[in-house]
Amino acid sequence: MSWATENCQRVESLRGLRIVSTKVVEQALIQEGADGMPMYRHDAMPFLQAVLVEFRLGDGRFACFSTWQNDDTFPLALDIREQSLIADHWGEPLREGEPSIYRIAPETNLPLGVITGVRTSLDAADDLFQVEIEIDGRPMLLRAGEVIEHGQGRAAACDLAGEILVFPDAANLQRARLNEVIELA
Repeated sequence: MSWATENCQRVESLRGLRIVSTKVVEQALIQEGADGMPMYRHDAMPFLQAVLVEFRLGDGRFACFSTWQNDDTFPLALDIREQSLIADHWGEPLREGEPSIYRIAPETNLPLGVITGVRTSLDAADDLFQVEIEIDGRPMLLRAGEVIEHGQGRAAACDLAGEILVFPDAANLQRARLNEVIELA
């Protein structure tokens, strides 16, 4: 059995488990917004850009989504662990007076409850690039992708890049304008 198949089976094994809390290490959409600070959210990009997405499960374990580097892309990976991967120091400035482009998201709007459905999508190389998780009837979406800055406050969300695009409402994928350069600042 391939690693990709095992990865998908781990995702499928979440069905029926309860998510009691979430923690997301969020990466800024652009390093410097109009106010000179990292910009983490914008209405034109209805998702969080994340490095790690962690669900604390009702049985005490943690389901940790991240990405890994394949030959050409960065597909999703799931690790089910006994301890959290997310330390409280994430997002602290590396240098005095310089804001970090990473933070523990103060609010994620991700649903909590019983995972009632899971749907996985594979890319051309049979790697996991998207996971839709239905929680008590409310679908959310994790997609391998990253926001790439294009200078002067412009950026584009691209598929299969190094981070995770987290859609608290899966329906917002339709208005995400992937691979289109958008004015953010």
